[in-house]
Amino acid sequence: MYRFLRRLRARIRYRHYDRDLVEELDHHLEMKQRECQSAGLAPTDAVLKAQRDVGNVLVARERAREVWMPVWLDGVMQDTRQAFRALRRERLTTFTVVLTLALGIGVNTSVVAVAYGILYRALPYPQADRLVVLSATYQGTEFGVPFEDVEEWRARLRTVDAVGAYGTRDLTMRGHVEPQIVRAALVNDDFFRVLGVVPQSGRLPRADDDAGWLVRSSRLPGVDDRSATLAVGQSSYAVLGVMPPRFGFPSTEVGVWIPASSVVEKGAWSPRDGVLVRFRLVARLKPGASVAQFRDDAVRVSREIAAAGGSAADVTIMPVEEAILGRVHPLFMTFVASSILVLLIACANVASLLVGRAMTRQSDVAVRLALGASPRRLARETFVESAVLAVGGSLGGVLLSRMLVALFVREATGIVPRLESVSTDLGLLAWSAVSAFAVALLCGTAPALYTIRNNVAAVLNHGSTRQTPANARLRHVLVIGQLTLAVVLLTTATLLTRTVLVLLRDGAGVGREQVLTAKLTLGDTPGVDGVQGRARIGRLLETVARLPGVANVAVSSNLPPRVSPLTLGIRFADKRWATFSLASVTPGYFEALGIRLLEGRRLSEADSYAPEPVVVLSESAARLSRLRLGELSFPLPRGLRVQGRPRIVGIVSDVKYGGLDAPIGATVYFPWDRLPSGVSYLLVAGTTRDPLKLADAVRGVIRAADPALAVPEVVPLPEVLSRSIADRRARIVPAIAFAVLGLVIALVGLLTLMRRSVIERRKELAIRAALGASPQETVLLLMRQGWSTVLVGMAGGLLGAVLAARALRPLLYGVTPFDPLTWAAIVIIVASVATVTTYTSARSAAGIDPVELLRE
Repeated sequence: MYRFLRRLRARIRYRHYDRDLVEELDHHLEMKQRECQSAGLAPTDAVLKAQRDVGNVLVARERAREVWMPVWLDGVMQDTRQAFRALRRERLTTFTVVLTLALGIGVNTSVVAVAYGILYRALPYPQADRLVVLSATYQGTEFGVPFEDVEEWRARLRTVDAVGAYGTRDLTMRGHVEPQIVRAALVNDDFFRVLGVVPQSGRLPRADDDAGWLVRSSRLPGVDDRSATLAVGQSSYAVLGVMPPRFGFPSTEVGVWIPASSVVEKGAWSPRDGVLVRFRLVARLKPGASVAQFRDDAVRVSREIAAAGGSAADVTIMPVEEAILGRVHPLFMTFVASSILVLLIACANVASLLVGRAMTRQSDVAVRLALGASPRRLARETFVESAVLAVGGSLGGVLLSRMLVALFVREATGIVPRLESVSTDLGLLAWSAVSAFAVALLCGTAPALYTIRNNVAAVLNHGSTRQTPANARLRHVLVIGQLTLAVVLLTTATLLTRTVLVLLRDGAGVGREQVLTAKLTLGDTPGVDGVQGRARIGRLLETVARLPGVANVAVSSNLPPRVSPLTLGIRFADKRWATFSLASVTPGYFEALGIRLLEGRRLSEADSYAPEPVVVLSESAARLSRLRLGELSFPLPRGLRVQGRPRIVGIVSDVKYGGLDAPIGATVYFPWDRLPSGVSYLLVAGTTRDPLKLADAVRGVIRAADPALAVPEVVPLPEVLSRSIADRRARIVPAIAFAVLGLVIALVGLLTLMRRSVIERRKELAIRAALGASPQETVLLLMRQGWSTVLVGMAGGLLGAVLAARALRPLLYGVTPFDPLTWAAIVIIVASVATVTTYTSARSAAGIDPVELLRE
């Protein structure tokens, strides 16, 4: 019975680590012995009886415990408590592992959530794979389909069930709210039937409805849900229905959908007169029809319309998903790849930390194995510790991912489509949990199991700080991998950042930045009445010019670097074809923007009333047209109502009207009074460095000039330039964050490697110091070891960066993938921070006291 109690005590101690139960066992034995002795039993009989009584009590307790709690579950609970105690003793390692897991998993989960919601979540249209978008191009430039040709296309196409047309325009909404500019989609009757979306309330237009209907978005601000009519542009419309928030075709910026005929018939120029109103077609394919068949069908229809006297054009076909997401798809693929690299760096760092932790626990494991603990028992304990780390990293990653997703949705509103589809649902949270467990269990359990299988005697003989060549190689490989991936991320971020800096440095060709801009919606049509427009703009310009601090003021139909709303296609006598942007400007436009005069003169007030029309050409326009100063230019479209050919009075420097990252195009400048534009831009050049001081005064002048005019947002020109590349700026922020995070995690891994190396080589370093090695020599010895790892990691990273740079070529502008300055900066940055990290770690070894260490 005594041997049974010893085995039971050992089972309790080594299996459950329940100290309270062991103490209770000892207390019961002592009490039973006293009871037996007081009853007059012999000492031997008293001990045997006490042992039997205590044994029966403990056996009954063990059986009762197994009834309500299986032994394995009781063991897991004991292991969990033991894991918390062990991790609490190593707070720094535990904190670093959990934080690294949280950062890697949180970043990866947030990027996957955004990419999945935008790119892969189903579009809110029934059978979206049957929807295709068609547009017309001339000489590689998209001009759209003329609205009067939409019926021809709908009648001649054979592979579709229905055809819808859409275009967008900024109009003024008045009546129920203060006048405001709203993005309106001009659509035909079949537009909603093609998409097949059910409205949130109300109904959709039918074929028998007149052109006075309107469908609005539920996101439209400042509108009462009970409003039955809305005044948009020059007309009042009856509100038929309200679309749900998830519907935002062709873009989420659209606030209302109105009949295209109600706007085109009220002042829009016909494309047959040369000024094009851009429309696209969206069609639903017949069951069984493919996109290739539709493309062949569209080419046939384009040729038939051209042969019948319509507009000849090439056609561009794309699925509706590509039309919506084509611009952002490469962006998010880059994000996903970067987040995976960050997760891999985090995994390598966690593995390095846990491998080092397992190495330091070799002696403890060996002692426990020698005392009778089973390898299975120790493996289960290691598994539970890894699971605890996984839970901590997973919880931190989930919280971080939710914050990052919310931040991205807030900052990317208006830049990235389909943000309403982004969410961190249960599936993505499950992905986060699985990732955390996989990383922690693989990185934590594998090295611990390797340690358990080690030779116990060898470990006890050599001590806990013994480092085998295999262990050293493994940890060096992990750090090399971290540095390699960090260099790849750093290269990607640097190239994308330099692209944005080059775009902002080159600008749009303007020579002045102290300029305020304000968008004016004067007539809600491409053209307004010349007399009325001249009077309104004249009064506005005179009032603004009298404001203190104003140097120049002008109005233009174009604002660089935005795409020109009016485009001309000219065929010359020698059969050359060229595309020109047409800008109507008031005198003072070139001075306000600092556009240089190369030849001749600028436009003047007299040009607005002169019998002979005049134009100013940009440098590229003069080169393409092969015309010189004083010659007659090419004939302008009939829609401009210009008799004869305008004479060229000046040539100015080029300005970008197609985006900062677009090549410089040719521009023809026309007097604004001869070609008044309903949507124009007020430009106010200030005399001070901060033109925003004039913003309130300019806004007040606009409000006083016409109370019915929507008060625009007054924005400095540099901000306009920055907004024009908002999608590119959206790329560099996450790219820089990924690069910095990856580099920091890699440096933590390098720091851990160096410090672990110092701990493991303390005896060697003490002996070197005792034999006369100076502290500087010790530091250099350790730094050489660290730098060998850094150099291999940098070499591997530069090789990987070559592949990444080639893949980034379509996203770059003004920077080559192998730009020497970029690569030199990367090498200097990594080398500098790696040198500081290795020196900091190696410097701690200089303070080792060899006498004290050797005495130990």
